[in-house]
Amino acid sequence: MPIHYSIIVDVGSEKSVGEYPRKKKVREVVLQQVVPKLAKTNFKRFLTSNDANVYIKCSGKNFYICFASPDMKQRVCWGFLDEVDMESMKNGVFVASSKLKDLLAYYNNPMNDKIQRLQMEIDNVNEVQSENISKILKARTLIDDLVGDTERLDDQAQEFKRHTQKAKCCACVIC
Repeated sequence: MPIHYSIIVDVGSEKSVGEYPRKKKVREVVLQQVVPKLAKTNFKRFLTSNDANVYIKCSGKNFYICFASPDMKQRVCWGFLDEVDMESMKNGVFVASSKLKDLLAYYNNPMNDKIQRLQMEIDNVNEVQSENISKILKARTLIDDLVGDTERLDDQAQEFKRHTQKAKCCACVIC
């Protein structure tokens, strides 16, 4: 489910100014076939294929492009590109490959996705609640069994009391 590849391309020169991981063939395809077809105005585009989704952001002087698996959440990929954009504004055009690597590692970790983390917590709470409900139902069954046993014992005690009173009366008459 990760972001596989990211590249930053200068809009004017259409040359790569940063990428991670370094993949010569992918870079060449992006620079020769994708970038020349892109408008040089600010935009965000999402392209999809069977193997990967491509996220393209044009902001200022750069194109920010990343390739991600189809099951990667769009908000995570857009967040990644937005942060790469902010980093390039802080540091001029250049964003070091090591910084791209760090950002990829951060955004590929599902525990750093707040919504994903909350969903996992909700799932855990639901699991605990289901277990608690099962325990309550089991306890309810035990309570129902105890109530039934108590009622039978009460009936037997009443019957025993009647028999003992009869026996006592009969014993008094015989004496």
